[in-house]
Amino acid sequence: ERFSCPIRLAHDTVCGLLAEKQFGSIRDIDRCAYLTVSTGTGAAFQLRKGANALTVSIEIGHQLLDGNLRECLCGQVGCLETYTGGRQLELRYGRPMAEIADETLWQQFCQKLALGLVNLAMLTRVEAVAVGGAIALHSPTLLNAVQGEINARIRGATLSLYRAVLDENAPLVGAALLPGVPEETIIH
Repeated sequence: ERFSCPIRLAHDTVCGLLAEKQFGSIRDIDRCAYLTVSTGTGAAFQLRKGANALTVSIEIGHQLLDGNLRECLCGQVGCLETYTGGRQLELRYGRPMAEIADETLWQQFCQKLALGLVNLAMLTRVEAVAVGGAIALHSPTLLNAVQGEINARIRGATLSLYRAVLDENAPLVGAALLPGVPEETIIH
């Protein structure tokens, strides 16, 4: 009312997906997703094409990994995000992610993120993921390492990772697109 215009809210991954689908690396792919790897690990995926495409926001970082006994900030034990969430890793190591040079950490990070993405591909049949977020975008080798882990694991499907063309602006661009997207086509 104060601004005399409609206001819509959506998860940052939904907005990132909308932007990358319209302007970015996944614009020509029907079954696709957007993944943010930053403070946390989140995703959204799209299953149909055209004006009535269904966009679904998921908490990919809170899928449980067998044998993971780490407590997540969400209160669950065993979340993927205990390996891939920037905030959780900073708390565990006592310093910002950019300062963590532990090779074992990064190897586990890539292995666990790949496992989560293979699960996503097998459950939804997405074929491509635009990857954004500060951790992913500021690491020149991360996407290639995760793609290698995916390729070693996945059977009966394919999944390709792409750097978000719109970088960290993808969610902002998507937020600007949000008013033109039918509300019933977004599931949170």
